[in-house]
Amino acid sequence: MNEYFSHDYNTTQNAKIVCLLGDYGGLGYGMYWRIIELLHQNKEHRLPIKPYIIEAIAKQMLTSAEEVKRFISDCCKKYELFETDDVMFWSDRVFDNISYREHISGVRSIAGKAGAIAKQNLANASKGNERKGNEKKLKNNIIQPSAIASGVVTVSERPIQPHQTVVEDMKKLYEEKTGQPFAYKKEYFILTAQLIKQHGIDAVNEKCRILAICCDRGEAWFAKDGWASFNPKKLSAHWNELIPQKKYLSKEERDAIESQEIRKKLKEQDDECAAIVAEAKRQRKAQAGAPVQVTG
Repeated sequence: MNEYFSHDYNTTQNAKIVCLLGDYGGLGYGMYWRIIELLHQNKEHRLPIKPYIIEAIAKQMLTSAEEVKRFISDCCKKYELFETDDVMFWSDRVFDNISYREHISGVRSIAGKAGAIAKQNLANASKGNERKGNEKKLKNNIIQPSAIASGVVTVSERPIQPHQTVVEDMKKLYEEKTGQPFAYKKEYFILTAQLIKQHGIDAVNEKCRILAICCDRGEAWFAKDGWASFNPKKLSAHWNELIPQKKYLSKEERDAIESQEIRKKLKEQDDECAAIVAEAKRQRKAQAGAPVQVTG
């Protein structure tokens, strides 16, 4: 089956596209839609800012690599048609298209299950009263049209995945702190799943905790917008900068670390004293003419 995505017929009325056309003309318009196609085709719906990607687009569009590189940069920074973390770039409209397509696919799947269950009910009803118990069970499993229309899944729900739990926890904390609704994006789930795959769930949870502290205090430059910066996109972009520091720890955690440091210093002092005493004994034995034991 051929894959497709919606192409707005009034795209050229968009102020961002108008600006793009003014700078790049028809070539820029063609490059934009070709890149949108590539983003849809990519499994993660993100493209790396790599020379081979730029060269490939340039060859397809019969232009130079420098022109494509400048075009992508303008789409990210000037026209705001793409998003970037300086390593990858993507389009929110692509994620919206994918989410809508998955939603439609899910609704059709539910409708198919509802039809199958309804047919099974009719087949069982025709067999007589001996199957009343089974008919009652099937009747309770019928998905009502109102449930399908509202997108409520009542049959074979999928288990919650770790990346979904992380995003949901971030949502709860964000809404608790701000009193504002958390904006779900398909991109958030993809980024979180990638982080868990690379670093593990415990590391992701710890980085989320540090990011929450940074957003609450507004100390870090990447969290200057406060809780508006508390999302998986910021978590992914500034992963290496979210370093556990004493200022990010609770009082109990700081006290525990200080106790460990004190114990470590005391042990070092004890070892140093023991070495001095041992050396003094060795020297006394040497002066007394006693044989010196050499340990290997």
